[in-house]
Amino acid sequence: MWRSPILIGVIWILVILESNCGGGASTPPPLGPKLSIATAGLVDGMVTFPYSQTMQAAGGVTPFVWSVSSGNLPHNMTLHGNTANISGTPDTAQLDTFTIQVKDTKGQTAVQSYTLNINSTGLAQLQSIAGQVPAGTVEIQGVSAGPFNPLSWQEDTLNWVPDVRMPMLSALAGAFQNIYSPWPLEQASGWLLFYGGWDGSSTSNDRVYQVPSPDFLSFGNRILVIDHGAFLHVNNENVVQLPDGSMHMICTTTVDQSSNDKPTYFSSPDGSIWNGSSEPYRAQLSDVVSIPDDPIFAATDYNGGTCCSGTTIVGCFTTVKVFTAGTAKCSERPVPRRPPFRAQAQSSIPATMQMT
Repeated sequence: MWRSPILIGVIWILVILESNCGGGASTPPPLGPKLSIATAGLVDGMVTFPYSQTMQAAGGVTPFVWSVSSGNLPHNMTLHGNTANISGTPDTAQLDTFTIQVKDTKGQTAVQSYTLNINSTGLAQLQSIAGQVPAGTVEIQGVSAGPFNPLSWQEDTLNWVPDVRMPMLSALAGAFQNIYSPWPLEQASGWLLFYGGWDGSSTSNDRVYQVPSPDFLSFGNRILVIDHGAFLHVNNENVVQLPDGSMHMICTTTVDQSSNDKPTYFSSPDGSIWNGSSEPYRAQLSDVVSIPDDPIFAATDYNGGTCCSGTTIVGCFTTVKVFTAGTAKCSERPVPRRPPFRAQAQSSIPATMQMT
């Protein structure tokens, strides 16, 4: 069949135009999630104390590169471009505002403005003072403490410094000398210090003692409060005094070398009569706190102390370290923490007790 050459030419032109209109330009790859800086602000620093804070990015495609796009960091501080960490030891009190930029591997950028305050430090001078300190002077002393740590002071945590007395309270002369596990109880006239160990005793059985002190610089007469009695050891005492003047003590006791420590309860209406007897009270097996709801009570070693609040005595048995005098040996006894359960002593306890 005959076809017009003009019509055929038009068809070929349309085909060429159609082929040139499609797919000529390539589509750029997606940039990924939108990049932003998630860290809203920076914590304050303090002169002469090491500073470190790491900023966080959200979205984007790693790896990131961080930089200071405007302004300046405080003197002697640096931004680490790969880790987003601002660190250093500032040496000047100042308030600086600057802008941080982060860039991801796809070229996205995000910026965030920050103000960093570097505070000045006060001046503390430590010196050894023999005897009683003058009125109006705050004295911080500790026993077997380490050197002064400025970082602890900065973070508002208690920092003990070494006591010039070694030890603060020496054991009396005798065959066995080992004082530890102190528990200070504040009184109107000063303090009543309970402690355990062997205070010059003739046997190596732990007992609980007490001694009054107005300031922990001078001490009164020592009194044996709880004798080990039916136990091998009675120690790790914690004592609270209620508004009516009564005292309530939780200790841990050991029957023999092969037994586990168990919590034991003693009470006194006046600090002299314990569990109905004049001090020294000889501990009895009936003083042990029984915990019938605890399926592993018999196999558990309770070695620790208690926390007391009002008329409720709440146990906080945790890991404690036991030091043996003269042997430089330290044993650590971990006690697993379990959900609370009720506990009752075999003797009468005028308070609700919960062990945790």
